[in-house]
Amino acid sequence: MSMSELYEAYVDGRITRGAFIRRLVAFGISVPVAAAYAGAMKPDTARAAGEEVPDLYDLYHGPPL
Repeated sequence: MSMSELYEAYVDGRITRGAFIRRLVAFGISVPVAAAYAGAMKPDTARAAGEEVPDLYDLYHGPPL
């Protein structure tokens, strides 16, 4: 399975997050980076359902982070 096929399988829900991470590690990617990819690539459930997701960034008015 190529990297693009792996990505498509994960995003389409044909493989689990754990399987996605294990296969990325088999490609030579470190575990923390593979976990970050899994978090970044998996679409949000609300966005996948077509619901609007509020932008909460502007609600923070405290000191700069």
